[in-house]
Amino acid sequence: MGRKFQKAGGHMHSEGLKQSQQTEDSVSEITSYPAQIPSTSNLSPDAATSFLQQVLEYDQQISQHVYQQCLGSFSYPFVRFCEVSGDGLFWIPATALIWLFPTALTPETRAFVFNLFIAFIIDLIVVGAIKGTVKRSRPVHNKGHVVIVAMDHWSFPSGHSTRVVMIATLCWLNIGLWKDEFKQVWLPHLLKPLRHSRLPALHNFPLMIDEDYDGVWTFALMILSTWALATAISRIVLGRHYVLDVAAGVILGYLEGIFLHFMLFVPIEVSESLHHWVVSKCYHPQKK
Repeated sequence: MGRKFQKAGGHMHSEGLKQSQQTEDSVSEITSYPAQIPSTSNLSPDAATSFLQQVLEYDQQISQHVYQQCLGSFSYPFVRFCEVSGDGLFWIPATALIWLFPTALTPETRAFVFNLFIAFIIDLIVVGAIKGTVKRSRPVHNKGHVVIVAMDHWSFPSGHSTRVVMIATLCWLNIGLWKDEFKQVWLPHLLKPLRHSRLPALHNFPLMIDEDYDGVWTFALMILSTWALATAISRIVLGRHYVLDVAAGVILGYLEGIFLHFMLFVPIEVSESLHHWVVSKCYHPQKK
């Protein structure tokens, strides 16, 4: 009997040791489990690079497809017009000359043109800095087409897209200015010949426009926005930029317009003081 009890006790002791060992192993596994979870910070840089390359290849394929399918003898004159009309070589000198002309604008409109000129300079710097940093080459599938004078050889972002969207954004943000100018300054000059016309049917036409001048100017801004969108799309159709270049340019142009309007808008007083000084130097030089 004593030997049986000794064997049973030894067996129970060994079983207890096994159970305690299993419990320790389980605790060890539980405590070591969080260390086995992969961290997002330890992802391979090659995976991110590979993903970016796939996105860029897909962007190139879509852009080339749009270029091959949309550019033709019928669409070419229109997209070329959009390209030339949205070029900085046209807008920067044009705004400077309009602002400098002594009696072309009212003080309010002249201040807007002056801010637009400053916006073009800032946009030129911002886009140039981004292009010089990213250094994405322009598309090669448009070789053989006439291009306008290129300021650089980089593609991201599209400078045309930033410029035209910024113009449209600033015009929409100043829609109150345009409505007042249209009603008080431009409309009387435009409708004066109609009021004195010999045709009675034209006498009521000024009243019709005067009652709905808000709708007239809203429609004009919608046309401007359509031009901006068409100009941005023309960069892809002409093969000058990729889709991502244009998309980034549209977003950047909108943000630039918002920032310049609310943060860096030059007051009318500053614009007028500078205008009077420049005009006095250009049109009334001091006699020696």
